Amino acid sequence: MIKQFYEKALPSQGVYCVAKLDKRITQKFAESIDDVETIARQFELEEANVYVALASFDGYSRKAEDAQFLRSFFIDLDVGAGKAALGRGYESKGDAHVSLQAFIPRVGLPPPIIIDSGTGIHAYWLFDRDIPVTEWKPYA
Repeated sequence: MIKQFYEKALPSQGVYCVAKLDKRITQKFAESIDDVETIARQFELEEANVYVALASFDGYSRKAEDAQFLRSFFIDLDVGAGKAALGRGYESKGDAHVSLQAFIPRVGLPPPIIIDSGTGIHAYWLFDRDIPVTEWKPYA
C-alpha cells in the first residue's frame, strides 16, 4: 500500500530523499521508488519518525535549489496542545480536519487524499505528471 502511494505522490525521475528523526536527522538517498520503500521500512523498524521528501532532486542533496520535480501539492497539519498554544498547529485531529474542510472550498481545490501521520494529518493533491519546480513553486 505504501509503495502505491509513493508511486502516485513522488516524481517518476530524479533522486529521492528519505529521512529519519530520532535523536538527530539522518538522510538516505534512493534512485527508485523500491529503494524509497526499503529505506522507509528500515527506518520504521528503528522506531524513528520517517519523512520522505516529496520532491525529487538533482543529485544527493535535499537543498531547495537542488529540487527538480514534484507531483503534488500538500499540507501538513500538526496536532498537539503545545503546538496549538504557539499557533503552529491544532488542539486535536478533529480541529485540523474541520479547518482543512473549510480551506478546500475557499481556495477551490478538489478533495485531497488525507493521511493520518500519527501526530497530525497530511493532505495531498496529486498530479498525473511530474511538474518542474519552477512551474510548481508559484502555485504552491
